[in-house]
Amino acid sequence: MLEDQLKKLSTDDKVKLIREVYANDIDKYYRNCVITLDEHSKDQAFKKIPYDWPYIPELVHLFQKHSWVLVWKSRQILATWIAMAYALWLAGFHEGKKVAIQSKKSDDADALIQRIKVIYDHLPAWKPKADFSYCRVKFPELGSDIYGIPQGPDQVRSYTFSCVISDEYGFQEQLKETFGAVKPIVDGGGQFIAITTPPRQK
Repeated sequence: MLEDQLKKLSTDDKVKLIREVYANDIDKYYRNCVITLDEHSKDQAFKKIPYDWPYIPELVHLFQKHSWVLVWKSRQILATWIAMAYALWLAGFHEGKKVAIQSKKSDDADALIQRIKVIYDHLPAWKPKADFSYCRVKFPELGSDIYGIPQGPDQVRSYTFSCVISDEYGFQEQLKETFGAVKPIVDGGGQFIAITTPPRQK
């Protein structure tokens, strides 16, 4: 049992073991660690993600297993929160990861970084050190980073990303060119996750 192992370890070794457990068990991470912010709630703004909703673990496992993922979302299904939690899990629990959070404008991308900060701020004390700034999160102990970037292929080419998460991808400009810029990342072992609201039918 994990509890028995922890009793025998120093504080530093306990922290290392707990982080390894969560790095290797994404379901445990989402169940125990992921908090969302509901600005419309009248009673409780910060809430645990409802991981017992069947589609949420299903979506998480798709993120974990596939290099190309397209999510058609509707309002209030928490798709963006699920993706931001995944970005934090990748960069905050694994070494040498560079994750891009892409949205239409830099301010939009930074708003998504702020969602990651909400989740990070509610992690237990054993969480890794993270430095947040505009459109950036650094994990100095791990050599991992999260970047908020605006739309367009040149932004994707600016670094060798491990994963690109593009929010409201269907409403960004230069989609074909961005897809072309992402393809070498995926071909090299990276990942592309596109999340978008379906366009309205005319």
